[in-house]
Amino acid sequence: MENTNNSTICVDAMVEVCWSGSQTENTNSSATPKRVAIVGFSSTSRKLAPYDDLSVEVWTVNQAYEIPDIKRITRLFDTHPYVDLRRLSHRMRSRNNALGTHWNWLTQDHGFPIYMQQFTPLVPNCIRYPLEEVIDDLYGEPYFASGPAYLLGLAIHEKFDEIGLYGVEMMTGSEYEYQKPNMEYLIGIARGRGIKIILPENCTLCRADMYGYENDQRIVDNTFLIGRKALLDSELRKAEAQLNVAQGMFDALTVFRDNAIKGDGNLAPLLETAIKEAGEELETKLRRYNQITGGLDEVTFLDEWHREQNVPGTRKGMTTASTIEVKNEAQPKSS
Repeated sequence: MENTNNSTICVDAMVEVCWSGSQTENTNSSATPKRVAIVGFSSTSRKLAPYDDLSVEVWTVNQAYEIPDIKRITRLFDTHPYVDLRRLSHRMRSRNNALGTHWNWLTQDHGFPIYMQQFTPLVPNCIRYPLEEVIDDLYGEPYFASGPAYLLGLAIHEKFDEIGLYGVEMMTGSEYEYQKPNMEYLIGIARGRGIKIILPENCTLCRADMYGYENDQRIVDNTFLIGRKALLDSELRKAEAQLNVAQGMFDALTVFRDNAIKGDGNLAPLLETAIKEAGEELETKLRRYNQITGGLDEVTFLDEWHREQNVPGTRKGMTTASTIEVKNEAQPKSS
């Protein structure tokens, strides 16, 4: 099906979609900014996207077409592996069972591009996500910890002037918490390139207590530090033993290679490969050893500082780990 730019196509009663046709860098010399709203599943702000402003593209992911709040789509992304989309499609039924499986939905023509890991003619308007180009543009860092991260990366790559993030929260304590630093990293890249980032007022991205300035400070209970120190001591002993083994293997191979060169030089290339692999293993073990040593040094410092400051919870022995809240002393109210 051939699509023309700036055409609006209604595909079903659940969602109006339009394909703006701007999948490449904007070559329009006018002052009209390129704007996109990236919409996720979080109900806290997905309604706030500018669906009624047709000058704004609306990008979303996976099965967002099922959500009535998401009123318009110009591009949809599903970066799950193709084989999984086919194999797991029987588990991905729409909430109202009206559209069948997600895979069945993908194989229908909805009038807008669908970005996937691989191109497949089975999905109308399928476009392979330009992963290599985006990574290269983002300083060569293959750092994408969520579906929306791919959307943000592509928007940066396509040089949008304004990017709004709606329904993308990744709140602390949720299953998406580990994805938050990646989104904030990409937001930093975008802002560094002069791209305007719009975050809803209630969005948790790029927001945190100001360390050292907030009234409500949290200090780790010393009992937790004691337990952490004991764990790191144990891990350090294991890491040291593994490091010694790796160092011994590397040294032995090096000596063997030197002797082989004096005798049968044909063995040298094989030994060079083995030494390279042993060296990489040694670096991995050394890095792990240094990480544990650094953590142990920090815990030891905090433990000693707590004891000097008589922080509540400081005691000898180890009990259940917990945290305490230390509040600033109440200030007298002005009359």
